[in-house]
Amino acid sequence: MTNENNEFEADGRNARIETVTENLGRAFDSRRGFLKKGAAASAAGLGLSAGAGSAAASGDSGQKYVDTLNYALTLERLEATFYSRGLGEFSEDDLVESDLIDDFGEPVQSTLYEQFEAIESHEEAHVDALVSAVEKLGGDPVSEDEVAFTFDLSSPETFIKTAQTLETTGVSAYDGAIDLLSGSDELLTAAATIATVEGRHSAYLNGLTGKSPFPDAFDEPLPPEKVLDMIQPFLE
Repeated sequence: MTNENNEFEADGRNARIETVTENLGRAFDSRRGFLKKGAAASAAGLGLSAGAGSAAASGDSGQKYVDTLNYALTLERLEATFYSRGLGEFSEDDLVESDLIDDFGEPVQSTLYEQFEAIESHEEAHVDALVSAVEKLGGDPVSEDEVAFTFDLSSPETFIKTAQTLETTGVSAYDGAIDLLSGSDELLTAAATIATVEGRHSAYLNGLTGKSPFPDAFDEPLPPEKVLDMIQPFLE
């Protein structure tokens, strides 16, 4: 039964990846001829700091979309790598017995590790979808070899607090990137389906770290250059 459930979950995840990827690329197949290869930018610049606005103004919307998706992909690679390393470093007992979680009741403690595994799986699915979308648009997705990350995994508490920081930053990053995807209903819809999941991650982790799951009526959108500054400590 366990194997059947795992296969069902894997099939469902693959179907969701395909759906998001289809939305991301559907409107732009006809533009692949003018998209330049080598669209992937470095982790430091991503082509989206000072130049993001000028790219949109010049009318090179295809390149703008590729750059924006690569920006999102770098953030998703950051999160996926973080959870992979953290869950490899800390066991279920480590997390449940941490100072942050020790006072929670059995319902939270019994599902904690499973929730973190689910978040990791979501981030990996986002990576897969964005890689496929960039390739479908004729661009080169930011690869694992192009970005190197460093994290403080000195304690379970630090791991959980950093997860909260990354997820909250991710929500604001997607909110801030919306204007860079203007002109494409498909891209906006696909990005929103990722952003809302990031928001759920953030709410859950806010609760674990003693913060309000919904601190404000509106999330703060952050431009790419601001987000890149914020994640700089995690970039080698």
